[in-house]
Amino acid sequence: MAPVATVTKLPALHDALLSTAEAFINQPSSSDTTSEEYLGNFHYEFWDSDDPDAKKALQPVFDLLLKEEHRRVTEANLEFANRDVDLKKHSIELVITEYLNDFLNYLIPRIINLDDWKAGFQKCYQQFETEFMSDTFTVEFFGHLGNFSYQFSDTGELNEHTRIVVLSTFGVATKHEYLCNKRADFFRLQAALSSCFPEIDDRWRQHPEFLHYRRSFPKAEARPSFSAYELMRKFVLAIRILSPSHAKPFCDFAVAFHQGQLSGTMPSQAVSFPEDRIDKSGWVSFEWPNWLRRLWEQLEGADYMAKLMALDHHVDDSLKRGHRSAKNPYSKQLQIVDELERLSDYFSAFDSIYKEEIKGDTAKKLANLTARLMTHQWGNRSMRQPNEYQMVYDEVHSMYQIRNDYEHGRAPVALRKAGKPEDFKERVRSIGYYLKQAAIIYMMNDDFDARIPQLAQGNCVGLHSIY
Repeated sequence: MAPVATVTKLPALHDALLSTAEAFINQPSSSDTTSEEYLGNFHYEFWDSDDPDAKKALQPVFDLLLKEEHRRVTEANLEFANRDVDLKKHSIELVITEYLNDFLNYLIPRIINLDDWKAGFQKCYQQFETEFMSDTFTVEFFGHLGNFSYQFSDTGELNEHTRIVVLSTFGVATKHEYLCNKRADFFRLQAALSSCFPEIDDRWRQHPEFLHYRRSFPKAEARPSFSAYELMRKFVLAIRILSPSHAKPFCDFAVAFHQGQLSGTMPSQAVSFPEDRIDKSGWVSFEWPNWLRRLWEQLEGADYMAKLMALDHHVDDSLKRGHRSAKNPYSKQLQIVDELERLSDYFSAFDSIYKEEIKGDTAKKLANLTARLMTHQWGNRSMRQPNEYQMVYDEVHSMYQIRNDYEHGRAPVALRKAGKPEDFKERVRSIGYYLKQAAIIYMMNDDFDARIPQLAQGNCVGLHSIY
């Protein structure tokens, strides 16, 4: 069956890309195109910008893209895709050549193992041309999630911009387009990381969970209007809030890509998260993807600096506790001190949620707000029964007093009040649970700050949660 004719606004570009892809795919080769060795080193120069024959072959493309009707949009694409490069130092023909080389390096691993690779080409090309001619530009990044296991029963889709993926190699040849895309992403990341972080070990191969985020931005913007660093911090915070234990998920790095580009190998397009790595942390195993999905719908657009940065900082600190006592397992005093420091982190995190409204008699106000939130009902559900308000209040108030003793130089008093390490650890764990539930409510309600006076009086009607 003859292939369906493709309607294109840039026929010379389409034909040059198609003929080059076809020549490469059909070349005699003894290599297994599904092997890790073959695709792991996949970064080819399909056109050498210094080769007269390549320049001659691409001349119709240059003439088309630099025509008056297309030149503005061509320059906008090149500016956005090479925003860290001074394009005035290079001829525009050279920049176009490298741009098309990058696209083929993105495209070919996605189609080379398909039964009908030409259909795959036409699909990818049409997306490429449509975006090339538009006023928007797609930016995507993959952030590696360390110490994380996503036991999803669905596809891992969080919303139209965000998904959790597991990138890995495949032991057998695959002809499915979905798996070809995953394979291509895997090796694209491998190439970017090898260039940006030569010292990186194999941990990203051993733990292949990634957050994949993809958004379109106006080409007129000098830089995309989102921060990969802040987006990853918000996502990891969501996982930490939802995890049931002291396990510490973290992000190692994020690698950003532009439309069809392997230029993510530029150091400025990769973000490292060195502050997130700690030793001997427990795994976070995720069994309730709907909870994460609902929380992420709120967090994606939240202002990290204004709303979440302090909370993230204190929750992160709480997960670093326990190492001193782990190295001295026979010291009951160190076990309690580690938990006292974790407790202090928890109450600092409460402060960042309740903000100005708990000044004055902080212990009473914080205990009251927490007890109100823990014992309010939505529908037929509640975290604690309403008649347990006083129990929650007393426990939070008592633990806050112990924290104050420790923070204000009365460590012997705090140690005495703490009692046995095992019992105190459970009490601290309860405060951590209350913190996480309060944080979820804080994140899920845009008007939380304004409602604090009502919440303090027990009016919790209309609060949103994830459950």
